Amino acid sequence: MQLVLWNGTGWQYYNLQDIGFAAWTGSTNGLQTLEVAIPWDVLGGKPAKIGIVAWITGANAGDSAVETLPDDPSVHDLDPGQEWTDADTISTFAEVTIG
Repeated sequence: MQLVLWNGTGWQYYNLQDIGFAAWTGSTNGLQTLEVAIPWDVLGGKPAKIGIVAWITGANAGDSAVETLPDDPSVHDLDPGQEWTDADTISTFAEVTIG
């Protein structure tokens, strides 16, 4: 599982297990629960708000997103044959205010 952060000029990729915590339940019936903990210092301190999106993709290089939460129209493929091979530009995020 990865954490991907925008640094203002590009994306930084981290293995979540190396910098934070992730646990889940589920198997052949799909993901039932997901818990993620990310230390504030990884985000550069405690921000006033953050934008979050989760997406599902294949395990192979070049696999595209097949679903996002919150829903992003860029992953709605018109041709079913594009599902794993097209390029998706995700731009819909859930904004969370940090108190």
